[in-house]
Amino acid sequence: MDSAQEGFPYLWVNGEKYVFSHEVLDAGKKLFHQFRLIQNVIRALYERIIEDTVNITIVYVMEEMAKHL
Repeated sequence: MDSAQEGFPYLWVNGEKYVFSHEVLDAGKKLFHQFRLIQNVIRALYERIIEDTVNITIVYVMEEMAKHL
């Protein structure tokens, strides 16, 4: 995830260099974008629950998260 966030074309692990293809880098960017999106979904749901102005069920929360996963 860290490499996806930074977009580095390679990563050193235990002294060995791993080089990523453009496809892997693109997939990493998409993964990180979706990770940020689900964070925002969770934050918005949490804020709605805290406001206590709406009755939100666990089924609703699960359905909302499933849409974005």
